[in-house]
Amino acid sequence: MRWLSSNAEHLLDIALRADERQQDTKRVSSYKLLAEIGLMLMLCGRSGQFARSEDYQEILSAFDAAVGKIRLPTEDLPSCLRFLSGVTPALEVNGLNSDRFRDDLMRVLRQDMLHVRDQTPWSILSLTYFLDLCGIQHSLPSSEDLYLRSILGSRPPIHCLSNHELYALSHLIFFFGDFGDNRGFFTRLPDHRPLSIYLDHVTAACLIDGDWDLTGEFLIGYECIGADHSLMRDFAWRQILQHQRPSGEIDVPRRIQMKSDQSDASPLGMFERHYHQTLVSIIASNLYAQHHV
Repeated sequence: MRWLSSNAEHLLDIALRADERQQDTKRVSSYKLLAEIGLMLMLCGRSGQFARSEDYQEILSAFDAAVGKIRLPTEDLPSCLRFLSGVTPALEVNGLNSDRFRDDLMRVLRQDMLHVRDQTPWSILSLTYFLDLCGIQHSLPSSEDLYLRSILGSRPPIHCLSNHELYALSHLIFFFGDFGDNRGFFTRLPDHRPLSIYLDHVTAACLIDGDWDLTGEFLIGYECIGADHSLMRDFAWRQILQHQRPSGEIDVPRRIQMKSDQSDASPLGMFERHYHQTLVSIIASNLYAQHHV
C-alpha cells in the first residue's frame, strides 16, 4: 500500500493519457488500470481493513482527482462500461460523489448490450457483478446458470489452460464469491472439496511458472471459495512475500520479464510494470486479514 501511495501521482498522468487521441491499446489500458485501482479501493473500503491508513487515503484522493479528469469517449463502449462499473462503487463505498459516473453508466446501459460485451460466462458475470453492486436491475443470466456454463464448472486439465483461461478462472472465482463476501456460493457446492484441490493444482502451476500476478489472484481465490486450510496456499504466500521488493512492489512475472525489453525505465513505465501484481497482493492481504487475523 505504501508503494502504491508513493506512486499515486501517476494516476493523473494515466487519466490524462486516456483523454489523448492515442492508439486504442494505450487508451484501453488506461481505463483498465484505473478500474482495477477502483476495485481495490472498493474492496478495502468495504472491509475497513486498510481504509483508515494515510497511504490508503492518499491513493483514494489521487484516484478521485484522476477519474474526475476523464472525458469518456462514446466510441469505446466496452472500455467505458468496465471503467464506469468499477469507478462508481469505488467512490460510493468510500463516501465520495459518484453521480456523474452513475449517470454515464446508465447512459451506456441504455444502448444495445450485445454491442458492449461478448458472450462468454466470464464477461457476462463481470458485468452482472458490478451491476448488482450498483443496484442496477438487469435480465442477464443468473450466477448459477453462468457457473454451469463456465470453465470453472468444467475444470479442464491444468495443462490445457492458457494464460487467458487462467485469468478467466480466477475472475470467475472472484465474482461468484464476491471477493469472499459470498463464500456460501462455493461452500454449498457438492464438489467444494474437489474445487479446493483443483485450486491447489492451479496455484502450484503458477508458482512453477514464477507468475506472481496469477499466484496473487489465486490467493484471492482461496478466500473466495472458503478454503481456509491449504498447505499450498500457505506456501504460495511465503513465495509472494519473498518476491516483494524492499520498496513494497511485487516482482514482475517471469513470462513478462522474458518478453519485455524493459526499454521504458521511466517512473510511469516502472509503475505500469509492477502495479497489477502489487494490486492483487493488496487485495489478497486485505481478504486474508478479514478472515484469519
